[in-house]
Amino acid sequence: GGAAKLSDIAKVPLLIKESPVRVREIWLERFQDNPLAVAGALTDQDFRSLKANAEACPMFVVPLPRGEGYANLVWQAQGNRVLFKTLEGFQQNSPVIDLGVNFFTELLMSHQLVLLRGEIKSNLLSKDEAAKMVRFMREAYC
Repeated sequence: GGAAKLSDIAKVPLLIKESPVRVREIWLERFQDNPLAVAGALTDQDFRSLKANAEACPMFVVPLPRGEGYANLVWQAQGNRVLFKTLEGFQQNSPVIDLGVNFFTELLMSHQLVLLRGEIKSNLLSKDEAAKMVRFMREAYC
């Protein structure tokens, strides 16, 4: 889901001039008020750990608390992205993705930083729920 290259959504030459701390601040501010996006930044070490663990275990079923029950989501790690969809959608091979998370590695060598952007693609998840899914994914893989 979403942009494949950082240059599709950010002015990379301007980011390169900034410190890693400032790049992270700019990135988080950029998506703070966007109701359909969540953002984050990972250190070089966290990203390498996440990537290795995602390759070893590319799929998870995640229960998302909903009222009295749960919505079950499946996440699939595919290269520098992770796709989330409902368990039902996954079982039915539906093309609908509920949340697409991309990892942008363009600043990995220069800043030891990987930028993350999650894009909400359906009305299933609120921004808060999407942020919780991304946090849980990071905790599981890092």
